[in-house]
Amino acid sequence: MKTRKKLFKDFRAIVLLSTIMIFLFSFDLYAQDKLLMGVTGSITGVTAGTWPEVWAGCKTAEAIINESGGINGTKVEIVALDDQLEKVQSVNNFKKFAGMKNMLVVVGGGTGVTQAMVPLAERFKLCLVGGAALGPLKFNDWTFRIPIPDQITIPFMFKAMKAKYGIKTVGMMYDYKDDWSVNCIPTYKKAASDNGLETPIAPQSFGRGDTDFSAQLTNLKTANLDAILLPAMIREGSIIIKQGRGLGLKSIFCGTSAVISIEGLSAAGDAADGVVAVTIFHPSSKKPGAVTFYKKFQELFPGEKVKSYVVSCNYDSLILAAEAARRAKIKPPVTEKDRIRMRDEWAKIKGFEGASGIFTFEGPGDPLPRDGILVRYSAKDKNFHLID
Repeated sequence: MKTRKKLFKDFRAIVLLSTIMIFLFSFDLYAQDKLLMGVTGSITGVTAGTWPEVWAGCKTAEAIINESGGINGTKVEIVALDDQLEKVQSVNNFKKFAGMKNMLVVVGGGTGVTQAMVPLAERFKLCLVGGAALGPLKFNDWTFRIPIPDQITIPFMFKAMKAKYGIKTVGMMYDYKDDWSVNCIPTYKKAASDNGLETPIAPQSFGRGDTDFSAQLTNLKTANLDAILLPAMIREGSIIIKQGRGLGLKSIFCGTSAVISIEGLSAAGDAADGVVAVTIFHPSSKKPGAVTFYKKFQELFPGEKVKSYVVSCNYDSLILAAEAARRAKIKPPVTEKDRIRMRDEWAKIKGFEGASGIFTFEGPGDPLPRDGILVRYSAKDKNFHLID
């Protein structure tokens, strides 16, 4: 039997190989009888640790879409481009996608890169669906979002943690180089105030790429906080948690979005035990959409866990795009009128069940609110467990 370490290596190899294969052929050589969906993400760079999960979600969606007859009888192909979580590169990638024949949608990643592509969605008449958790975003008629925005998840998390753990004081560390992280500050302050939580110390800043967080963590330790909100990417987040515990910090680390990563928290070892987070999917869900997703994921990546929220996020992005294209009766060759119909149909989707809940839209932008899921990380089995 393969060890978990060997399974993980196999998983990484499969994901990276399938991604690399995209670049071995000119995009012009794609079969003209296929419909394309573009994904721009951090394949390389400091946030590349999340890419295997992004791609796993995409490949799971591609398999389910094609096994169910594709889109109006036409197979779907997922195309990926590397943006390293950089705005300029994400804009360049969107333009490349817009120039490809039969392209239906572009799926973005983080808040900053998604926001940079929003004007291009309208300019090229091509739907953009983002994984950004920052809210509210500056949407237009061509942009949609899948995650539950942080102005909903952070208050939900603070309220639940107050009831479950009796927290009374909270603090925060944020990445001043990350739009999403910076813009969590007002949400954090309001959520704390609304839930009667004290914030005795100002949010502590750091920059992506930093490795020494001792000064900020010492300040937070001195404040004697019950919980610390950590909107950080997995690399910095794991280091912060490990260094904090090394300094004797007892506060509960908590977060949303990027913090929800088995890969990242595993890097912090035992120090990550007890981290609390809000996610949009859990493998234990018995809801039909979640069961369908997880069954196919296990078939494609046997022995693997859903390591972060981005797996279900990217899956739902593509499944919803396919549903909109089906309703718009799209077939190759794709015209601007086709994409306009697809956008209009997407904005009218109601009661569609994905991996992370039921989606109902009343126009572009966010779907109607869905329930978040509060989880706690266990360093013992390297997994997230539901908090009742």
